[in-house]
Amino acid sequence: MDLLGVRSMASPSPERSVTPYPERIGRYELLLPIGSGGMATVFLARAGGVGGFERDVALKIIHAHLRADEDSKLHLIDEARLAARIRHPNVVPVTEVGDDPFGVYLVMDYIEGDSLAGIMRVTKGASERLPLRHVARILNDTLAGLHAAHELCGENGKPLGLVHRDYTPQNILVGIDGISRLSDFSVAKAGDRAVRTRTGLVKGKIAYMSPEQARGHAIDRRCDVWAAGVVAWELIAWRRLHKKVDAVSTLLSVVTEAPPRLRSVDPEIPAALDDVVARALTMDVADRIPSALELRRELEAAFRDAGGIAEPHEVGEFVQRIVGARLEERRARIAEVRKLRVRMEEIARPSSPFPEVSPNDLVKADEESDSGERTRQEGIPRAPGTTNPLPAPRSVEAEPPRAITETVDLGARIVPPLRWKPYAAGAGGLLALLIGIGIWRAADAPATEPMPESESNKVATAIPSPAPQPVAKAVETPSAAASPDPPKAAPEADPPAAQSEPARTRAARGRSGSRRPTASMPEENAKRAEPTSKAPTKLARDPYSENQ
Repeated sequence: MDLLGVRSMASPSPERSVTPYPERIGRYELLLPIGSGGMATVFLARAGGVGGFERDVALKIIHAHLRADEDSKLHLIDEARLAARIRHPNVVPVTEVGDDPFGVYLVMDYIEGDSLAGIMRVTKGASERLPLRHVARILNDTLAGLHAAHELCGENGKPLGLVHRDYTPQNILVGIDGISRLSDFSVAKAGDRAVRTRTGLVKGKIAYMSPEQARGHAIDRRCDVWAAGVVAWELIAWRRLHKKVDAVSTLLSVVTEAPPRLRSVDPEIPAALDDVVARALTMDVADRIPSALELRRELEAAFRDAGGIAEPHEVGEFVQRIVGARLEERRARIAEVRKLRVRMEEIARPSSPFPEVSPNDLVKADEESDSGERTRQEGIPRAPGTTNPLPAPRSVEAEPPRAITETVDLGARIVPPLRWKPYAAGAGGLLALLIGIGIWRAADAPATEPMPESESNKVATAIPSPAPQPVAKAVETPSAAASPDPPKAAPEADPPAAQSEPARTRAARGRSGSRRPTASMPEENAKRAEPTSKAPTKLARDPYSENQ
């Protein structure tokens, strides 16, 4: 683990990982994974603001398989609480902690650069070594941050007795600004932590553990002084202190073997540096340098005698030369990710067939449609010497402006309401009503039957009208009077009080049990065929016709 408690940027696996991750966590857009550790993954994220404001941050989120583990959540929250209290330029600050459906996360400042472990790896790969002046600057910065953490006090003003327990090259971040910072307080020990380390459980990296820490004994800030001595030994000697094949062998070496002196490895190393580092790596805690501040002072004096301490800009230039290509590649990948997301949003956004409408167009359309409450200005005479039409419109001060409470879709086309719509709707309804009445009357009318042609049906009788009016009687024709055989007189229409023909027919049906052809059936057919009217109908034959 290198970057913020995770693996270094020099290891390409975190950024090249194909494991899917959410696009957003809280209000932060996740851009790239830049490291992964045993408890959490660190992402390069970006926070947006008003007016195009953007700020890159490092977002550390708990692993998916640990989301339900309450101890892991508390560890991350405790780390955020401790780091947020330490306000020092050489400590990576924690600015926010939150909970998301994807897990608990904390937000830190993004340090553009690399971890000390990553820089060492790249430098060794290039057959180079870190200049001694740069080593002095890096140790000077990080020991200042470590001392600030040791001096942290609680709300009651009493020291918390904080011990970092993981002061390693992986947790020292060196930025391109030339400033080195201490990070990752996930395994730190403090008096007010919610999660306590169980007895016999060892936390930290074995190669940088103090003998008392490896044995599981009580520890204090001198435990971190030992770890700082190991880091100084490796940077000056440019090799690992413990080269064991496994963790058990390394642990036994830490507990039983005293570290070798620097001059035994490289006789050209200044004696003053050898003495200071040896006092930091004393097996007996009582003989060890008591604090990070004291170790910083002694190392600073020894480095000045050995060639001095580099300025921050010198370290920044060195870091830029070593990891600048990787940083440029990271920027290109970020630009590619953001471009792809913008393209995906354009594809996912539904296209509207209507043109965009501005808020001014909406207000104008509302004013045009509200004709019932406004007086049109066209065609109204104006009073002499005035600019307002008569009658004067209502005062704006007398009536407060109306609040628009409707939600308007800006993508929809605004069409002013038309004045003829109510009239068209009324006309359509009336037309539908007339058509319905005509269909109903046509369906209610009885079907007509053709009148049979027979000698007995030569004379038509008038059809009685439903109104109480006299009905015209049939008149004997002149041709019938001249015939040698006197024709039968046409039957007269019954008075209104007499029984109607349909009633007689029904009576005949009742007597016979079935309907039989009778002499009155042609008359009944004639009655059905002739149209009914309130006025008497004409006779079938005109007695005064000249053709008779």
